Amino acid sequence: MNYHAIVFALVITVTSTARAWDAIGHLLVDCVAAERLTPAARQAADELVKQLEFPGRAYDFITAGCWMDDIKTRRKDVPYHGMFKPWHYIDLGVGPLAPAPEFPATVTLEDYQEGDIVRGLNRAVAVLRGGDDPLIKNRAVALAMVLHLTGDIHQPLHGAAWYFTATETDAGGNAVVIANSTRALTPAQKARGYKPHYALHYFWDTAYRAKFKDGQVLIEEAKDYEEPSAAAEAGPHWFDFTARAPDAAAAAQVTDFKAWALEDHALAREKVYGALRFDETHRQTTLSREYVESSRELARRQITLAGWRLAELLNRVLDPEYLKTQKAKPASGGEF
Repeated sequence: MNYHAIVFALVITVTSTARAWDAIGHLLVDCVAAERLTPAARQAADELVKQLEFPGRAYDFITAGCWMDDIKTRRKDVPYHGMFKPWHYIDLGVGPLAPAPEFPATVTLEDYQEGDIVRGLNRAVAVLRGGDDPLIKNRAVALAMVLHLTGDIHQPLHGAAWYFTATETDAGGNAVVIANSTRALTPAQKARGYKPHYALHYFWDTAYRAKFKDGQVLIEEAKDYEEPSAAAEAGPHWFDFTARAPDAAAAAQVTDFKAWALEDHALAREKVYGALRFDETHRQTTLSREYVESSRELARRQITLAGWRLAELLNRVLDPEYLKTQKAKPASGGEF
């Protein structure tokens, strides 16, 4: 099955809310995972995502990874609207003023305004395995969270933030402007004071399809189609998953979400911030061709790794026979 085509057939059903990865990036993660699920795990997952609630929208396994971004809406008729926003990231510090990376203690389980991506993943997986949580009301919601957060935690700027001072950060690159980029703004964005430049965070959300031309950073846009069949026929193939398959050890490391966050933090420190030249305020940068091209390849590898790990995690949780048939044991460590 051509999952690349499915991505573009389904992308028109997803809202344009800002994401990390963006909508297509999350669909790609789910597509990679779908190819590696066992039949039992896929059947269980398909049954669960049918139970997700969002007025006027139905999800399947590929699109369910966007549910956590979709509920950022202000629509009060949407269950869970506005909830879990801090659960999408963890701002482990980067820079000379940053504290040493640490993971906060467990917060009150009822408080969805606190928390981070590591604790969110642990809570969601616990519910997916049959546990209870005061906020994650059922296994369908838990699965949607696992789909989304597994993607997010492999985007480097969801595991790090540059510290301007001992307390002020760039919010994972959202406060850093890319000088050699431009973007079209909607009237609503102009009214809200948006700058017509990409932020560093947005660049990394879409880096898997970034280009460099005539000194400018460009994000190749996905075409919008009125008919899904047209998308399936004409949608571009962003990259080859199989050419970027991770090694077995990395793919099987699915029990320690802190380790995932620390991987992300290391990539952000070395490949995101460490490879950039900033102005004196550290709030503006100009990207080189080499940076854009290396970032594109890293983002594609991270999306692929996220998909492999997502499949491994779901196979273990949703298919009771998986570990027996694989003659595998869960990796040691972590809270999962």
